[in-house]
Amino acid sequence: MSLLDALSRHSLQPLVTYASEEAEHQVGFVRELSAGEIDGFLQENAVLEKKKKSSIFIRSPLELNLIDQRILDLRLPNLETSLGKLQEFTETKLSEVLDSGKLVFVIFWSNVNSVSMHAFHLWAKASEMIDVDDDVILGFVSCHLQTDVCTAFGISHQDHHTIFAYRNRKKITTQVNLRDEEFYVEWIKMVKNHDPVNRLDSKEEFDQARKGILKGFPNVRQAVTIGTFNSEESKEFQS
Repeated sequence: MSLLDALSRHSLQPLVTYASEEAEHQVGFVRELSAGEIDGFLQENAVLEKKKKSSIFIRSPLELNLIDQRILDLRLPNLETSLGKLQEFTETKLSEVLDSGKLVFVIFWSNVNSVSMHAFHLWAKASEMIDVDDDVILGFVSCHLQTDVCTAFGISHQDHHTIFAYRNRKKITTQVNLRDEEFYVEWIKMVKNHDPVNRLDSKEEFDQARKGILKGFPNVRQAVTIGTFNSEESKEFQS
């Protein structure tokens, strides 16, 4: 085989094709792959790549004990109807607050959706727990009473438990997860006070972050996730 391989280097055609079938199983045997074989390997690699699961953990420490919404779907809610400190938005009122330049949090809820009713209950309790300044407005739209408003904002039945955050009529973020009223309070603080990604430029800032003390947040954070990246342009950071 070594002789055939050496002679192939001085031939217009590869000579290893004249070797016996058993030669292909010998250690060190080298032959040219056909286009069909290469294409087959590419397809196999593509299948294997699709099977790979991401090792990136996408939950923050605040989201480790979320409510399974499938359980709420099977429950008949028996909750108090307190509105807390929430503002009820009509079409005109909602349009006014969205044009005010303030940070507006709103849930488009429905009383015929058990998950939505539970989310509204937690949202009302959260409004009583948090002290917000004049730049923040917390409210709701009742889709079972104001169907046209919810339709105009593109709200489907799957969105009836989602909290939307707007500024200058632009939707800046949403919260679809459920836990308790404290979860909503912490989320409001994160959206209001700072970018959720806080760069740590020194060991002192790193040590403070481990204690829950971050720039832009007046109170100690209950949970902080710290990531280490080669640069802000890296694929890992951007993802």
